[in-house]
Amino acid sequence: MKRMILVLALAACARPPEVAGPVVPNLAPVAEKGAEGCWQEQAPGWFETPCDLSRDETRSLQRALAARGLLDGTADGIAGTATRKAILGYQSQYGLESETLSIGAARSLGILPVPM
Repeated sequence: MKRMILVLALAACARPPEVAGPVVPNLAPVAEKGAEGCWQEQAPGWFETPCDLSRDETRSLQRALAARGLLDGTADGIAGTATRKAILGYQSQYGLESETLSIGAARSLGILPVPM
């Protein structure tokens, strides 16, 4: 019985493999839903998303998207329609057609740290 519980606990903590380096982000959807609930459904699977970005992190995101020519206007820290469309424009370059920011995109844009 103890072995079964351990196996189930380990399976619940499984995460998709990470891509080393921020040069080409891993934005592709993954095959399973994560245990923490900060995952977004996207056919054919799920992808990890930041649970909540602060207003300062959202400003950084907006500045990063503007630096790549994907967003016009002032970085106000509010993820409105223009920001979501810019996120879609950035992620679609890597095969992820979603306005919801993925962890891979946030890391490649310098918003979140890249795990070592």
